[in-house]
Amino acid sequence: MRKLATIEQIVSVTPIEGADRIEAIGVRGWTCVSGKGNFKVGDLCVYFEVDSALTLEGSLSSNAFSFLAVNPKTFNGKQVHVLKTKRLRGIYSQGLCLPIAEFPQLVDRVINRDTPGNDAIALSVGEDVSELLGVEKYEPPVHASMGNLAPAGNFPTQYIRKTDAERVQNLTGVWDKLRAAKDWAWTEKLDGTSMSVVRGEEGLIVCSRNLALKESDNIYWRMVRKYKLDELLKNVGEFIQGEIIGPGVQGNPLARTENEFYAFDWN
Repeated sequence: MRKLATIEQIVSVTPIEGADRIEAIGVRGWTCVSGKGNFKVGDLCVYFEVDSALTLEGSLSSNAFSFLAVNPKTFNGKQVHVLKTKRLRGIYSQGLCLPIAEFPQLVDRVINRDTPGNDAIALSVGEDVSELLGVEKYEPPVHASMGNLAPAGNFPTQYIRKTDAERVQNLTGVWDKLRAAKDWAWTEKLDGTSMSVVRGEEGLIVCSRNLALKESDNIYWRMVRKYKLDELLKNVGEFIQGEIIGPGVQGNPLARTENEFYAFDWN
C-alpha cells in the first residue's frame, strides 16, 4: 500500500535563484517548494506525496490545507485538494511538506512523545500517517468510454499482488546501490490505468487496480479479447500485468488513436 503521508526529516534546504519567498526542500529523494524559513535541515515534517487527496472539510480537515482550498475537487463525497507536480521558478515541486505542529492529532505522538505522562503511541521517521490525517489516493472519475466496470469481487491476492510499484525517489539508499549495479535497465511508466489478468482455479480473472471485474463491454475485457490473453494464460497461476493507455484514459497524454496494453510483469 502506497504511503501518501509520512513523518519525514528534512535532508536539504536550497535557495531558489530569483525567489525571495520560497526555497527548495529535500525529503527522501523528492524536492518540494516551501516558504522560506519554514524548515531547516534535520527538522521533522509531514510529507504528502503527489496524488494525495487532502481533505478540506470535516473532523480530519486541517487549517494547514486552507491555502489549497481553491478550485477543490469532489472525491468520495468530500471536498479535497489533489496534489500534483508543479513547476515554480524553474523547480519541480513533487509533493508538499508541512510542519507537524499544524496537525494536533500528531503533536503528542511526534513532538511531545517524550513528555512524562504522555501515553500516546510514538511515531518515528518513515511512519505512515495517511489514515490519521484522512489522506487518500485520488482516483480520477471513470470515463464513459471505459464501459461497464461492474465488480466481480476483491482483487485476487491469493494469486498475484496489486500493482503498487515503489517510486524510485522513495528508495533513497537502495537507489544508490541500483545505480552502481551493472545488470539492470530503466523502463518508462506509461500514464494509463493498471490491468491485471490471472488464470485462477475458476477461470480467467480480469482486474482493475483494486477489483476483479465482471465480463462485460469494458476497456479491460476489450484488451483481453484484443490481445487474446485468454489463450496466452493457460495454467492456473499464470498472470500478466500492465498499463492500458489511449482514448478515455488519464487524458490520453500520448495521443493514441485506440486503446493499447503494455505489459510490465508476467509469469
